[in-house]
Amino acid sequence: STRAVLMDEIEKIAKHLATLGLTRLALVYDERQASEAQALEDAVSQVVAAQGAKLLTSSVLKTGKAAQEAVVDQLQKTAPSVQAVIVVAASPMTAAFVESYRLEGGAAQIYATSSADIEQLAVRLHPEVMRGVSIAQVVPNPYRANNRLNKEFRDLVAKQPKAEDITVSYAMMEGYVNAKVLVEAMRRTQPLNSERLADSLRGLNAFDLGGYWVTFRPGSQSGSKFVDLSIVNAQGKVTQ
Repeated sequence: STRAVLMDEIEKIAKHLATLGLTRLALVYDERQASEAQALEDAVSQVVAAQGAKLLTSSVLKTGKAAQEAVVDQLQKTAPSVQAVIVVAASPMTAAFVESYRLEGGAAQIYATSSADIEQLAVRLHPEVMRGVSIAQVVPNPYRANNRLNKEFRDLVAKQPKAEDITVSYAMMEGYVNAKVLVEAMRRTQPLNSERLADSLRGLNAFDLGGYWVTFRPGSQSGSKFVDLSIVNAQGKVTQ
């Protein structure tokens, strides 16, 4: 994987919350994580504690309106002093939670991990509901051209047929990063076969894609520690 791991994302969120003085946190995660629930809760607790914060409560998100409302109700009753909610869930589950939480008067700030696609959320939810929702991103902002990787990506998009109809996204940028890493590994692999390609990927060290570095260290399957935060403004637009 060319992306940062989940705990890198949680750490970025926790550090940002610490700068805002938000230390009373809640965790909600989807049922796909339930088999490793205790490990996830323990890891998140340790990461936020290192930033002077405390995890007051945690809940499992399940499919269905009633299940979502139950989580929101539990959150409101058991931890009314929560200042921020960290959401670890895919886009549909995150969207359902955000909508239900806001409609029930939930006022805590919401921070989701990159497993939620911010562009999908912005389409699914009304701007008023999405306003202020922040999401950790594991690739640079595709809407900007402030480094070589971003400029190259945007220039290539502009050259495509009917480029004006193409809406760039973080998912597209991540796909582009993956493709560049794979092509570089293939370039280093002669003759090309699966075993040699795997070795070439593991051998990538401090490979600069143009402001985004990929390094595969021994014992690690994650090539990057890059995490940034995006936020949805009052107009429903993604900003940094």
